Amino acid sequence: MLFAAVFAALLPAAAAAKEDANGLPVLGVEEAVRIGLERNHALQLVRDQTELATLGRQTGAGAFLPTATAGASHSGELDGSDPRTSVGVSANLQLFNGLQTTFAYRRLRAQEDAAELAERMAVENTVETILAAFYEIARQKRQLDAIREALELSGERARLAQARESVGAGSRLERLQAQADLNADSSAFMAQELSLREAKIRLNGLLARDPGIAFDVPDAIPVQAGLPVESWRAALGETSTAVLQARARRRAC
Repeated sequence: MLFAAVFAALLPAAAAAKEDANGLPVLGVEEAVRIGLERNHALQLVRDQTELATLGRQTGAGAFLPTATAGASHSGELDGSDPRTSVGVSANLQLFNGLQTTFAYRRLRAQEDAAELAERMAVENTVETILAAFYEIARQKRQLDAIREALELSGERARLAQARESVGAGSRLERLQAQADLNADSSAFMAQELSLREAKIRLNGLLARDPGIAFDVPDAIPVQAGLPVESWRAALGETSTAVLQARARRRAC
């Protein structure tokens, strides 16, 4: 699969357990990218366009090849006398046609290059989208854990306020404020659970899976240190897929 191995090498190696503490299967980042590249329907259409461009370039090379014709005939009298048989073979090679064939072939080759770059860009965009959706789930999980801790603290404060009021050491206002904080944290927790569920549904959609498939992802978001960002930025003019694709399209015109 085009560029799949390259992207797999760039992905951070993140070993994870097969199931989490709740028994849900854990989906690794490399597995998510692999599934997405295999099942993405839009990417398959782009691959088909690349194959068509390659086929067009291959058939366009036929104008440079020689052509050969052959023929045979047999004649004679009805009584079978004086039979005559002739056989002929000819070959033709077009040496020059005003460079029309050459220019047409170059255009087909440029169209093939543009199609390959379009496929490369589609792969890059697909991987980027999947990674963003994957790590959004990890971020949502961390956010949910933080809200869960705040909810536990709010619940404890509400219980303490209730106990203080019952023994006359606290006021009704204090209890109501603690209860309001608990209600707010409970609402935030339910909203965050919904956000996490929606993030998982989105990733399932990107992977062309049933939206209801339950899974989990690792909590860690690995960051690779020491990336040569400056050298990458300096080489963008020669390595950027978007720039290369624009140049190929201009040559194909």
